[in-house]
Amino acid sequence: MIKIIVVNDEPAFGEMLSIYMEDLGDFDISVYSSPDDAFDKIVAGEADAVITDYFMREMDGISFTRKVKAVVPDIPFVFLADFDDKDVILKANNAGVDFILLKNEEPSRLFPEIALKITNSVIKHRGKKESEAGCRTREMLMRAQRDLMARFSESSTTNQALDAALNTIRFLVGCTIGAVHLINKKTKKIELVISHNLSDDLIRRFTFGDLHQVVYTKKARYLLVPGKPDNKEHIIGGQIPIIVGTDLIGILSFILDNPKKIHPELIDTIEIVTSQLGNTLVRIRSEELVHQRENELSELYNAMQEIVIVIDMDGTILNVNPAATRILGYSEEELIGMPIQALYLPKISDEIILQFMNLTSSGGIMQNTFPLINRQGMEIPVETRGSIGTWGDRHVLFSISREIRERLEAERNLHEYYERIKAILASSTAQIYMKNQDLQYLMGNEPFLTFIKSDAKSLPGKTDHDFFSGSVAEIREKTDKMVLTANVPIYNLEEEVLGENGNKQWFVSSKIPIHDQSGVVTGLVGTSLEITLLVQTKKELERRDRILSAVSTVAQTLVRGNEWEPIIPGCLELLGQAAGVEQVVLLGMNFHNRPGFEEYFSEWILSDVKDCVSEKFDLITKIIPSLFKYLEKTRFYIGDKKTLLEDLSIKDEKITPCFILLLPVFSSEFLWGALAFLTWNHEHSCNISEIESLTMASEVIGSAISRYQTEELFHKPVERSLVGVYLVQDNRFIYTNPRLSEILGCKREKLENSAFLHYVHPEDADMVFFTTRELLKILTLLMILNSDVLQPTEE
Repeated sequence: MIKIIVVNDEPAFGEMLSIYMEDLGDFDISVYSSPDDAFDKIVAGEADAVITDYFMREMDGISFTRKVKAVVPDIPFVFLADFDDKDVILKANNAGVDFILLKNEEPSRLFPEIALKITNSVIKHRGKKESEAGCRTREMLMRAQRDLMARFSESSTTNQALDAALNTIRFLVGCTIGAVHLINKKTKKIELVISHNLSDDLIRRFTFGDLHQVVYTKKARYLLVPGKPDNKEHIIGGQIPIIVGTDLIGILSFILDNPKKIHPELIDTIEIVTSQLGNTLVRIRSEELVHQRENELSELYNAMQEIVIVIDMDGTILNVNPAATRILGYSEEELIGMPIQALYLPKISDEIILQFMNLTSSGGIMQNTFPLINRQGMEIPVETRGSIGTWGDRHVLFSISREIRERLEAERNLHEYYERIKAILASSTAQIYMKNQDLQYLMGNEPFLTFIKSDAKSLPGKTDHDFFSGSVAEIREKTDKMVLTANVPIYNLEEEVLGENGNKQWFVSSKIPIHDQSGVVTGLVGTSLEITLLVQTKKELERRDRILSAVSTVAQTLVRGNEWEPIIPGCLELLGQAAGVEQVVLLGMNFHNRPGFEEYFSEWILSDVKDCVSEKFDLITKIIPSLFKYLEKTRFYIGDKKTLLEDLSIKDEKITPCFILLLPVFSSEFLWGALAFLTWNHEHSCNISEIESLTMASEVIGSAISRYQTEELFHKPVERSLVGVYLVQDNRFIYTNPRLSEILGCKREKLENSAFLHYVHPEDADMVFFTTRELLKILTLLMILNSDVLQPTEE
């Protein structure tokens, strides 16, 4: 709206002007007939433009214009003249009139032109006023920012910076209440740090706005008048986040005494000031941290147990810490100004100077273990490190020497300990190795390295999969993981490994977890001792025991049986299963045409190979007899396929067994036949103890055959004799033939195991007893004479 004051002493013209102007724009027109009344309103700022008439009774329009322009020079003036008079127009222009219009123009042209000129003039005038006001505001804001930055730069504490920022913002917005909350880095909570005129109630509740909303959004929040949400121009306060980079570190708040409108440039300035506050807080905190670190470093410098020496570029000592005076025995005054080479032996002083020169020319780090010499001339073992730096405004060398007497002693002890461990590992025949948590090898002794065909340099970092087959490596890793996971050692674990040549090897292993100083499992130590021979011996003994058990069963079976031929197939099956072969053959051949020798054949065949072996019957009956010649010279014959092909000149390998063990069977000291053990589909081995056990089986079978043959030759004639025949042992009958039973008139069952003197006439008893005793003496003497034990004498 444009406020227009019309000065004219003709009321009719004023009313007409009001009527026309209302239709031409948003005008508020006030008509005054008195120039003095109009002047008061204009000076009071109630007019945006003035329309004045030239002819008025109290004061003409030109004089009125001069009076108003003298006080409000920029207000637009429209001057209405009754006629076109050059003198009047010139005076009006000189008085400051902006527009001159003639009243005699048609109203339809006059009033629109007045409205247009006033509107343009007022808009221009208002723009100029706003520009001037904006310049003044910006100048004020810039001045406030400069003053605050000066105060920020002078602030050395957080409270000083916060107080300066809060005072500046209170001045800018014109309020008395404000506060700053910062976020505690440790607790992550918002805490009130400083406040101006904040009541206890507001401090406790701080109901002015929701600080957490600002923390969440990281955006400034300006609060509107409660209950008037439509009035967005007036606010009652604000909360501005204090942000450094992307991190929010606090919130600055202010409360206006009365709601009012705040210029956008002022809001921007407030937010800029708050941002500068954040940077200042970071700077102050950094300076405080640096100062704190300087104090800590100073305390550390004084409290260090190491010798710290600051050396000038010409080799002169500039400063030392208390440890230097305590360890070297010099006072601080004596050390300062002393050349650094004076603290070393003369024979190494040149080397010290050379190192110092190299360090000053090329930079880097100097390190040595030359001993220092104390005031008494005694050597102090130290490790020294030096580097170039600045001390004040000078380039210097910082030398830090740490006493290593205990370390050298520990290294000597550790070296001796390692030498002992090395000697133990070297002398041990067991395989010893170490793995980390990832089951990667760290080290191994020589027996282990030889076994896996590796060396000490290439072993670290490798796993079991690099040395063993997949199945063996997985089994080893499984037990390793059990040790690491359960943190429990495993002892006497038998492991089977298949070598490159296909031979099996057995080891007994132990795996023990190892720990760091805190008790955490970091790996394991394993030991393995090869027990292949022991396992093989154990298996051989087990097989020998099975064979002996089978031989015992065969012997008992043959002794208890009345006939031997029906029993032989079962005996051959027992022996074949115990020996682990596929076929067992008992073959009797009549070579010498002597009584008691006869052709005989019996066999046992494993069911899995029965069809295959049955086809080779003729070969068996030909191969075994052809090998009898070897039994005349040796106690047994053993051979594989290659040996049989060479000994028998057989050309077809398919019809040759893979293994044969041939044992002689004797009957009455004559070679009756042979007991053969064969395999056709796999190689077989038989050690000497097994051969001896199977030899016992052939002897038992031979004895049984001999016994039955003897019975065939002698027992039947005795049984059919017409003469009474008996055998006596320990004065008791152990055998009587049927004829003696008839003579004595007693059954044979009663006679057996009864006292034979019971059947002698009492008068002849002594004679029979004496005769029997003498006969036994003669028989004993004959046995001694026929014995090989009896040695010839000189007589």
